[in-house]
Amino acid sequence: MVALLATGCTSSKPDEPTLPADLPTPTSSLRILSVGNSFSLDAFLYVPYLMIEAAPEVDITIGILMQSGGALQTQHFKLTNDVQYFYFKWTRSKGYWEESTRIGREVLAEEPWDVVVLQQLSQLSTNYNTYTAPLDGVLAWLRNQGYQGKLGWLLTQSYANGYYPLADGSVTTSSGQPLRTSDEMAAAVAQCAKRVMEDYDFDLLLPCGTAVQRARHTTLNSEGDFGGLTADGFHMQEGIGRYIEACAVTYALLTPEARLGDINVRNSWNCPYPHSSITGMSPTNQALARQCAQDAAINPY
Repeated sequence: MVALLATGCTSSKPDEPTLPADLPTPTSSLRILSVGNSFSLDAFLYVPYLMIEAAPEVDITIGILMQSGGALQTQHFKLTNDVQYFYFKWTRSKGYWEESTRIGREVLAEEPWDVVVLQQLSQLSTNYNTYTAPLDGVLAWLRNQGYQGKLGWLLTQSYANGYYPLADGSVTTSSGQPLRTSDEMAAAVAQCAKRVMEDYDFDLLLPCGTAVQRARHTTLNSEGDFGGLTADGFHMQEGIGRYIEACAVTYALLTPEARLGDINVRNSWNCPYPHSSITGMSPTNQALARQCAQDAAINPY
């Protein structure tokens, strides 16, 4: 059975993370649509292959409406004006990612989506002032289209230490405070995600950024061409970087106690936008990645 968990913010102590609460969903199928950018690809591309092993009874469908570099404001514009997206879809019957170009209205009507997942652009993810107006607009569009399913929020990864927007102080909080380390940025992104969950009563939190940041305090931090599990300072490297995020998503959809295993990344999956070479997928690294993702599922902020 799919437990489908949500990290609802019900704690009386706002600085403490809350434990997930059960969210009912059909046991035979699970359909998830993500509206985002390349960070949505990082989070979701390996998820079907983990789900096949962890929940083989579930017929999972994942759709990703992707605008490279797309912020919430961009999503609001594209959705309300029927501007085309790149669209990636994985179904159990096909078993690999298919690519097309579609408008959001058509995709939303294509499946009885159980969850629609949203995210903010990485450069703006630490500044909550950039969230509210476009998020209001996107949620109004979903209501106007008749969407009645659950809402999910993708807590995205921070930049790796040394990546130039951190080095030059151009990443700031809502108050304008520069963030110069990966840990500082990760904490700010998490607090913005917490506010989204509280202010908008979202049902599901996918704590990918938290899982990545935990991994950066282990031996996994050395993985990736740039380091910090990234190919370029901000995209997860193909292999262990994307695997960590996929584990975080899968634990959030199922339960932190779900039995996830090792996978072999294959070209036949047709994963779009690969980020450099596959790296770091030893059994030891995958076990450590799963532990970081489990910890994030329990303590998402």
